[in-house]
Amino acid sequence: MPSSFSNSEKFKRSCTKNKCRTRTRRTQTLMSAEEITPRMQPVEIYLNSKNGTRLGTYHDKVFFNLPRPVISPEGYQMYLSVQSFTCPVSWYIVHSNNCTLFVNDVPYVLPWGNYKIVDLVNALKLSLPLNVFYNSINNKVTLSSGAYFNVYGGLCRLLGIAEGSGGMTVTSLHTIDLTGVNSIYVVSNFTGNNIDSAGPGQTVICRVPVTEPPLGVVQYSDQACYAGIIMSDDVLSSIELTLEDEDRLPLQATIFWEMTLQVSFIKTGIKRMVVDRPAGLQAPPTII
Repeated sequence: MPSSFSNSEKFKRSCTKNKCRTRTRRTQTLMSAEEITPRMQPVEIYLNSKNGTRLGTYHDKVFFNLPRPVISPEGYQMYLSVQSFTCPVSWYIVHSNNCTLFVNDVPYVLPWGNYKIVDLVNALKLSLPLNVFYNSINNKVTLSSGAYFNVYGGLCRLLGIAEGSGGMTVTSLHTIDLTGVNSIYVVSNFTGNNIDSAGPGQTVICRVPVTEPPLGVVQYSDQACYAGIIMSDDVLSSIELTLEDEDRLPLQATIFWEMTLQVSFIKTGIKRMVVDRPAGLQAPPTII
């Protein structure tokens, strides 16, 4: 048998063995990858404000200590979102943030409550040392007096009056707003990556539209959990949630609310850096 033929056969056999080894290595690599990075199931957290620690009079800021921590595996980041939210409309249209009107630096306070326009005009006539006229065509109010006066305070926005307006007559620039709270911002104590035009919004998890009237119930659902924040923390053992209105003031909710949070895991492939110090570089023990 010629030597060239023998060498050719040996070369073919060698190539076949190398291909088999390569396939085996690829299979082992895929299996080890599946074992190291299994599919991460999301974790749901069920919250009720009456079971948390209220950090004030209302259910607007509540602290929850979780029964067990949620830990992000190495190479993953946690994505925190609001899956569902149920909240009774228990706050008033006129409340502590918008019930006061200063006339010549003297405060005049309207009783808290839910007003219709007729009730509001009557309350203004009883509470203010001014003449009050209401225009039902353009839904504006005019305040007048026999002498110069100026007005400011939280009630100005509700009446559509510019802060600091003055004269013998002051009229609303905008229509009277008795719609109350239009949005609820769910804010956490964790730093995320969201943006808010009103200011730093990294901690805002989501915005909940309020379409229900007073004494109704807000029902919010985001089963896909699109709205949320990517957390920089690796451990979630407690959380502080704050409910704010569109003016970013605390929501004066007098009745408890319920919420379902979902923690999903996003694969980043970034591993935690662990530095092992040699024994010779460790600090000596403190001698007392």
